[in-house]
Amino acid sequence: MKRMTIAGLSVLSIGAIIFIWGFALSGWNITAIETHEPYTKKTYSASAQYSAVQIEDKNTEAILSVSPDEKIHITYYENEKDVYELQEGEILSLKKTENYQWYDYFFVINFQKTTLEIQIPKDYSGDLFLRTSNAKIEAKNLSAQNVKLFSSNGAILLDAVHAKDQIHAETSNSAIKIQNTFSKNGLQTITSNGPIVFEKTESADTNAQTSNGSITLSEMNTKNISAQTSNAAIFLTNVSTENSLTLQSSNGSIEGTVKGKLADFSVISHTSNADSNLPETMPGGDKQLTVQTSNGKIDIQFHS
Repeated sequence: MKRMTIAGLSVLSIGAIIFIWGFALSGWNITAIETHEPYTKKTYSASAQYSAVQIEDKNTEAILSVSPDEKIHITYYENEKDVYELQEGEILSLKKTENYQWYDYFFVINFQKTTLEIQIPKDYSGDLFLRTSNAKIEAKNLSAQNVKLFSSNGAILLDAVHAKDQIHAETSNSAIKIQNTFSKNGLQTITSNGPIVFEKTESADTNAQTSNGSITLSEMNTKNISAQTSNAAIFLTNVSTENSLTLQSSNGSIEGTVKGKLADFSVISHTSNADSNLPETMPGGDKQLTVQTSNGKIDIQFHS
């Protein structure tokens, strides 16, 4: 173990010396010491007659937007280390492969930033699947049958996305924000250590799940809403539901406004070490309201 530690420190020391030496020779111009192979811009265009667009990337920010015409347009950047494979068939597939060796992470210096851009026709009727990592995903003014977006350590932002079936957005250690969005049958968001924000969204079933991050629900209209977090608050503004509203947290308050009257709901609520303006149990209403937290107050106001 001691020999491995010494070897590791030696590699780090050599890397630091090379970095400082190259930095000095460049006249202390940080971009002049870049050793990463330059990227080449690639573009692809095709008709939108695919049942699905499936894209798998890594360590790259992805921006999805509406196409200026009736074609799908993809812009990406590659070199010998970052290679994309594009396949056409019933499904349009683009997959990135990284060909790095372990020593590349110590001795290759890269200041280049690349972005994957996908443009989808406004009347596209297929599925849209995109996965990246350690980067943000933005989607705006899109329409598809199903929209599934995955990242890690990067935010997911949706604005004016229309799904004829379902939307699924999942990341970690980052925020998810969805606004002006419609999903006919379901809208699910999952993250951790980051907040979730919904503004002016409509869906049959909406599910928001995070940890150590707040959840904000504003101007929503759904059949069923479920919001679950921990060690954070849940905030509501003019939330409307046809069937059920379930709010769960721990060590955080749950407060805000719901459309309707208290008598419209059958209520189950509980908190500890804090006040609540809801009864712990109240049967009778056609809708179900469940509110549970700990060490945080419950304050739900109703209005028509």
